[in-house]
Amino acid sequence: MKFLYPTFIKLVMVASLMVAAQDDIPHWYYIVFRLGMCTCCGLIIYILYGYSGDRSLGIGGTLMILILFNPILKPRYTREDWAMVDWIMAAIISLWMIYDIFLFIKRRIALSKAKKELKDLLMTRREA
Repeated sequence: MKFLYPTFIKLVMVASLMVAAQDDIPHWYYIVFRLGMCTCCGLIIYILYGYSGDRSLGIGGTLMILILFNPILKPRYTREDWAMVDWIMAAIISLWMIYDIFLFIKRRIALSKAKKELKDLLMTRREA
C-alpha cells in the first residue's frame, strides 16, 4: 500500500489543476494552488527518494513540476496560457498515475505467482 501514497497525492494534484484551469477562479486560489502544488511535489520527491530502485525519472519529472509551479519565481503567462499548462499537466500526471497503478498491479500479480510457486515447491518437497 505504501507504493500507492504518491498516486493519491497525484490525484489531489490533478483535481487542483482541473479547478485552476477554470476561468473564474480568484487570484488567492492561484497563490494557495502554487503552495499546494509545491508541497505535493515535495512529498512525492521525499517518498520516491526513500524507495529502492531507479526512481530518477520520477524525481526529475516532479522537480520540473515543482519548478514550473513554484510560488517565488513564477513565470509570467496570461490566464489562458496557464489554463493550457494546467490541462496539459493534469493529463501528464494522470498518465503517470495510471502507469503507477499498472506497475502496482503487475507487481502484485508477480508476487502472488511467486508465492504460489513457492508453496507448490514446498508441497512437492514434503511429499518426497
